[in-house]
Amino acid sequence: MSKLKKYLFSTFSITFLSWGMIAVYTQIKNIPFGSSIALYILYILGGLQAVFLLLECSF
Repeated sequence: MSKLKKYLFSTFSITFLSWGMIAVYTQIKNIPFGSSIALYILYILGGLQAVFLLLECSF
């Protein structure tokens, strides 16, 4: 698998997992998004991990 395919796969996987956990947790517990710092951490992790992977992966 090429580096680009690995980068895209890992980027979308981590994003969908972290934001998916936020969606499931807020629906199950019936809480708003801004009620927990852990939800903000998952949100930021899902958004910024692409930058970290890009810095790690040298094309």
